Amino acid sequence: MGLHRTVLELMEQAKVEAQLNGGKLRVTDTYTGKAFDVALRQGKFITGPDTATHLTISGKAADKPVNIVIDSVSLKQANDGRKSVPVTLTANVGDIALNAESDVSLPINPQKLNLTFKATTPNLDRFNAFTGLELPPYGPVTVAASLSTDKVGYHLRNMLVQVGSSKLQGKGDFLPPMKGQDRPTVSLDLSAPFIQIDDFKVKNWQAWLPKDSKEKTVPAKAKTADKPVPVLSPEGLNKLNANFKLNVGEVRSGKDWLGAGKLDWTLHNGLLSLNPLHIKLPGGNIDIKGSVKAQKELFDIHLEGLVKNFDYGIITRRIDPKTDMHGKISFKFDLNSLANTPDSLMNNANGFIGFAAWPKAFQANLIDLWAVSLADAVLPKFMNKDNSVLNCVAGGFNVKNGNMTQRDLLLDTSRIQVHGAFDASYKNRDFSLYLSPKSKRAQIFSLQTPVEVNGSFEKFHFGVPLSAILETSVRFTTSPVVAPLQWLFEKPIAANGSAECQRIWQGKS
Repeated sequence: MGLHRTVLELMEQAKVEAQLNGGKLRVTDTYTGKAFDVALRQGKFITGPDTATHLTISGKAADKPVNIVIDSVSLKQANDGRKSVPVTLTANVGDIALNAESDVSLPINPQKLNLTFKATTPNLDRFNAFTGLELPPYGPVTVAASLSTDKVGYHLRNMLVQVGSSKLQGKGDFLPPMKGQDRPTVSLDLSAPFIQIDDFKVKNWQAWLPKDSKEKTVPAKAKTADKPVPVLSPEGLNKLNANFKLNVGEVRSGKDWLGAGKLDWTLHNGLLSLNPLHIKLPGGNIDIKGSVKAQKELFDIHLEGLVKNFDYGIITRRIDPKTDMHGKISFKFDLNSLANTPDSLMNNANGFIGFAAWPKAFQANLIDLWAVSLADAVLPKFMNKDNSVLNCVAGGFNVKNGNMTQRDLLLDTSRIQVHGAFDASYKNRDFSLYLSPKSKRAQIFSLQTPVEVNGSFEKFHFGVPLSAILETSVRFTTSPVVAPLQWLFEKPIAANGSAECQRIWQGKS
């Protein structure tokens, strides 16, 4: 006891001032033993009986400049019998900033820590070098929370995450891999009164390698340890297990209000599951669920989606705020595919796709999709001459090994209905379309000539088959006899075919 007291008295009276030049600081994870190394350039340590403890360090880690400042009480205060000492930490790694405070219990146990912190970064991709993943470049990002440790890992409570104007609250956990485990587990459970989708817009980033990338998939161990990999890659999907939940009271897109939203996804042993994404729209909903799992160099992808009464003007106004293009669309899909990237999902897809649209104003050059360009080319063929009003367009398509054929295809106007036959190959990126119009009420000397469209998704042309010309000629010639009989015995086609469009997009027979 006497020796112990002597040591304490010596410490209380000692005054230390040390300069650090060169060397290495190793920050070791107490759970896994993995270390974060800082190559020291210089540093300074000061403490004394009546001098607050102060440590400054500068150096480099992961090719980023590092500055660390730690402050605490004097030696006399540290040895006055208290059970904990206050510590503040300020650290900068590149342009990532961290400020933390804690009352550290004595003796120090790394698995029984409690602190509060605030971290900021101009962009989430600053963590690529530390996570080994190519993260989305969201930013600026601020995270504040209370952090505690126990025998199994790190726990975040009273968590606030801010991305732009979007503020999310909740909790999180990081559980390092224990004995017999090969990956950590990350969990986040967040909620927000609203989020602004514009805060999460990214440019020149995608979660997977481009489909034309020449990089071949190789085992994770063969990758260089310091090269980040895409999130949706065999290596990325096997980096960790994860659970993510997000509940949002209001989702906004620019000035447009979408509605409440929920997102729930898990990553477990390489299987990414979306279950589900739900957005409650004015007048409808969006529900999407699915899964992705790597199979050697390919991905086994399953996607199911249901969209009801979505006002696509929300999308068009994001592209051109001045456009008046709008209308409602409903959409359904159930697809399975083996693909080397989600970009090539449709090349080997199997399943069903159905849609129906009720356009109010149309501007084809606004959206760069081949199907929209096709619609822009086809619609005038059936509407310009008789001042028809377009009621709806609908299609139901079977998809087999990347080839799409119609179950039903309908264009309904106030004067005619147009039925179609459609074949497309996503592998070859070509299609053929045969459209056959029929007046809603039988007419004498009416020309209702079918139209044929074929070509590639990027370039296609119109034609009128010879058989269609002969068919039209016979119908034109016999119409004075046939039309009156149709007036008497045939039930007229409904003035508005919306009910038929509803049946088609839902895949009902």
